[in-house]
Amino acid sequence: MAGGLDPEQITRLRVWLRTNTHAQRSITLILHERNNV
Repeated sequence: MAGGLDPEQITRLRVWLRTNTHAQRSITLILHERNNV
């Protein structure tokens, strides 16, 4: 067995990273808005 990830896992990981970074950006924006008020 090869030690690498199969394409399905790589795709799922990419999607998870994309949604995760988007969520972090949203949280950062919300915190900035809360601090400005």
